[in-house]
Amino acid sequence: MKRFFAVMLALALTVGMFAGCDGDGTAANEWSGEYGPHGIRYAADQTLRRLYAAEVTRLSPFNNSDSQNDSEFNALGTKGLVSRDNYNIVMPALAHSWDISECGTVYTFYLREGLVYVDHTMTPVPGSELTADCFVAVMEWNLNPEHLSPNARNWNDYVVGALEYYTWESGDEAAIERLGLTEEVTLDEIGFKAIDKHTLEITLRFPVPFFLEYTPYYPAWRPFLEEQGVLYGTDLDRIIFIGPYVLTVFEPQYRRVYTKNPYYYNADGIFVERIIDTYNSEAGLLAPVIFMNNEIDYAVINAEIVDTWLDNPLFAPYVCSGRPDPSFIWYYMFNFWPQFDEEYEPANWDLAVNNEAFRQSILWGLDTYRALLTTDAFNAHAYLGSTLTPVGYSVLGNVDYVDLPPLEDFAHHPTWLYDSDKALAYRDQAIAELTAQGATFPIKMLMPYNPSGSLGVAWALEVQVVAQQLQGLLGADYIEPIIVVGPATNFLADVRRMGNYAFMKGNNGEVAHGDPQSWTWAFEPSTELRNVNWNFIDLATGAETQRVYSEWVELLEAAMAIRIKSEERYLAFAEAEAHLIRHALVIPYYQTGGGYYAYRYNPFDAYGQGGQPSWRFEGLRVLAEPLTSEQWELLYADWLAEREEALANR
Repeated sequence: MKRFFAVMLALALTVGMFAGCDGDGTAANEWSGEYGPHGIRYAADQTLRRLYAAEVTRLSPFNNSDSQNDSEFNALGTKGLVSRDNYNIVMPALAHSWDISECGTVYTFYLREGLVYVDHTMTPVPGSELTADCFVAVMEWNLNPEHLSPNARNWNDYVVGALEYYTWESGDEAAIERLGLTEEVTLDEIGFKAIDKHTLEITLRFPVPFFLEYTPYYPAWRPFLEEQGVLYGTDLDRIIFIGPYVLTVFEPQYRRVYTKNPYYYNADGIFVERIIDTYNSEAGLLAPVIFMNNEIDYAVINAEIVDTWLDNPLFAPYVCSGRPDPSFIWYYMFNFWPQFDEEYEPANWDLAVNNEAFRQSILWGLDTYRALLTTDAFNAHAYLGSTLTPVGYSVLGNVDYVDLPPLEDFAHHPTWLYDSDKALAYRDQAIAELTAQGATFPIKMLMPYNPSGSLGVAWALEVQVVAQQLQGLLGADYIEPIIVVGPATNFLADVRRMGNYAFMKGNNGEVAHGDPQSWTWAFEPSTELRNVNWNFIDLATGAETQRVYSEWVELLEAAMAIRIKSEERYLAFAEAEAHLIRHALVIPYYQTGGGYYAYRYNPFDAYGQGGQPSWRFEGLRVLAEPLTSEQWELLYADWLAEREEALANR
């Protein structure tokens, strides 16, 4: 009810604000005199203004918290060896070119020369220069166990000698014995070397079909990194920049200002001179109002007000659709390692989640279409999926990965796996089996959600719809969904990674561009050195769950052993993915990119985002007026045609 009144207040404020706008209800920036495609006009002042609701936790691009918030923040101030253009195709970045050995395990990157680091005052750091050693210095920093860097896995997973070095340095005797190490492993044995001043050579443990797209390596100037140590990136005086923008103002929970880096190698391709981010804890709710008052240049039109906007002739022309983005997926997940308070009956949940009939009743009982209507009431079907790998993400020749036999029945299910008859049959089976095991009903289902930003506004509504829909179908005497508001900051660390939930929406981004291995890593077994499994399936107490999970691990290992892109590799991954869904270990949901937006820029110009609107601004220009939905459709059609041509000619 509180949020309802907040929405009404926001709409009332909008009416008042529009009284001072131009006759058509929009506020315009001064026009530069230059046109873009389809009648868009570029603004004279190339300052991009945004709101944000959750503060970044770390300023270091190579020691961030692995959250989307930190990744988006750090992407502006740094650059990697390679990048992606506005069609999402790999392009040179800090490396101007590269070679790949015939065996597919040795990558040689040739760095741009003459690049310098810049501090937050926009002053080049005396004596600094981009060299291959800058990447080696970051490797050494991340592989120091004392730093507890979550990014150590970027080397440990693939680079020769990295895991052995890290393990030896950790002093973990059990891990050392498990790897069969009998003597010290040195830095010289790691396949990540500066061959000369501007040549970096990376040697992989085995061929990785997607390594070029993956390459998550960022540089740091060694003297500055060693001077700052573990304090690197803790404030503006302890970080330097080599990306398209420099963070010149950082006032937590108030304001962040990024300024164009004139020393950036592609400075001529940077048109936005400044990015001003202003903190507002209600950004998700208020951004649309502030956008139409010409105070910011981007807003998500969330599910609570999109109907009002589309029905209003002043607002409707500026509501632009989202589009599917297969680089980020969402799913509903069960927690097999309940660590929540006793009031939510974790022991009882543990019995339930290890019963496959119970999980199947939830999988077939969850109406994902109805759930996603809370985010997009008009185009939900465009983003929904009933496989983890999105349609069109992995294509071999002219065959889509999801059309392979193990997955095709799931992929083309007419109601995205929702089947009330199946759900009720599994419910009856689960009641009988769980009663015999001593479980009590209803099963409490702790369902937290992240309240921060525009995502939080939609999630708050979605979790209510999911809880009511599941309980309405399966019965209040069977399940008791319990909705709790999670922390707006560090939600992943405090909730997801701590096992502080029973049933919740989860997500992850791609790690293997275009390859089905992208969507396996969140379900892989955790180790002392690699803990990314936030479903905790490997910690399940049920013998049957462990058997099913072990079978999946075997299927996964067989698929990963096929090191070249081939039908054999794709079929093997398809069987592994089908196994997860078949046994209801995860419930596929949707690929990101949905919803509705308003912006004063052409999002299809952005490098590295493939037309997505959020956080890559290289190539963008601020517009004099808001983009119209008609212009968006025309620009999208252009982008699709241009991307098809670019893919054919790469």
